[in-house]
Amino acid sequence: MPLLSLPTEILFLVTQKLDHLELWNAYDTCRVLRSVSAPPLFRAVNIVFDGNDPLILNSRRFRPFEGSLIGTLKQWATHVRAVEIWGDEDSLQAEFFDLLPLFDRLEAFRHAFLPDYRNKLLRANRDYSISYPPDLESFQQLLAQLATVPSMTTLSVDFMSPRTWMLPMSFKHLRNLQLSCIEHEPGLCVLPDLPSLDTLALNFCCYCLDCPRGGNRPSTKIRFDSLPHLACFSVSGAQEGSIICCGQARQLRRFEISFSSGLEWATLLQSLGSNLEAIEISSCEFAEEPLLPIEYPSLRSVRILDSTSNILLFCEAELPCLNDFTIRLHPEDLDSLTSWPPLWRFLREYPITLSLDCPRDTRAFLDRTDRLLQVVRLPNIRLEGNHWPRAWSLAKAGNSPALDRAPSVTSCCI
Repeated sequence: MPLLSLPTEILFLVTQKLDHLELWNAYDTCRVLRSVSAPPLFRAVNIVFDGNDPLILNSRRFRPFEGSLIGTLKQWATHVRAVEIWGDEDSLQAEFFDLLPLFDRLEAFRHAFLPDYRNKLLRANRDYSISYPPDLESFQQLLAQLATVPSMTTLSVDFMSPRTWMLPMSFKHLRNLQLSCIEHEPGLCVLPDLPSLDTLALNFCCYCLDCPRGGNRPSTKIRFDSLPHLACFSVSGAQEGSIICCGQARQLRRFEISFSSGLEWATLLQSLGSNLEAIEISSCEFAEEPLLPIEYPSLRSVRILDSTSNILLFCEAELPCLNDFTIRLHPEDLDSLTSWPPLWRFLREYPITLSLDCPRDTRAFLDRTDRLLQVVRLPNIRLEGNHWPRAWSLAKAGNSPALDRAPSVTSCCI
């Protein structure tokens, strides 16, 4: 049966499996295939603005200023659900702003910077030079227009600046916001009113790029009272002073933090509210503080990954609902801790899952980790993963002699 003789419903199913190049080929073939390829082709729009170079729309090049790209998007605007823009603010065409009101079903928007796009295409190292955009007027205009789109629920911006949110705006319908300081200016970035936001992610570049510049780090002020529905909050790459919290996130259920250092846990916790149900800490070192009794009345799950010293944050805590405490550690981590007695008391009290972050060539450390073996012997400890010595795993499963009679560890690794 000829392809064009198939029912339209079947043709729609076929186009769902095609990539951008294949969709463009179908789009250019005939009117019938254009009508069935357009919905998946324009559902997610990726546009690259690069000065006078050809514009790129979903991997197809369009000559600048000839109007074909804008005209194409206008024709199929009703299908657009997600838009991703790559380019500096100065290279955004003014006609693009006229398009936004036509995207009446827009749900997600991302604004990223062109050097990162080139790096993505060339698979090169992330060693490009970062410069500040010379003019944020069009960027603010873009945000102000997006704030009026009722269907848009997700926004991602690779820029933090005190000037970003200068215009009065309120994203009344936004539910998911991600800010990254791939580009940033020193100073305080204050978030606007986000009354419907339930997920916020702040990704600071301090752990992977040449930051701060001139000794000044970016900083973001979060007014939790203006985020009444915030349920999930994640932070990455933060340092002392990166985050300024005001008020309490009373509806917050999940908090994740990674690659961060120098933050004061007790101060941060005061702003996170008392309804937390899950906490994940990965590769972090918090400022040293005395152990204080803290109550987590709703906390059910804690994951501490490659941050063993942060177990101490929970040693004096009240955890009446805790049922999942997972720790990923290196073999020698426990031996290096100075506050062992309170940690030992805590490890004996709660059901804990241990996993080992241990490359095969370092397993010789295992026969010298007295504290780790002491912890593994506890009946409330469960071992997870395949890096554990075979003798330890069998003993925990009840299929071999007790751990205190287990043979040499280094000779029993899987």
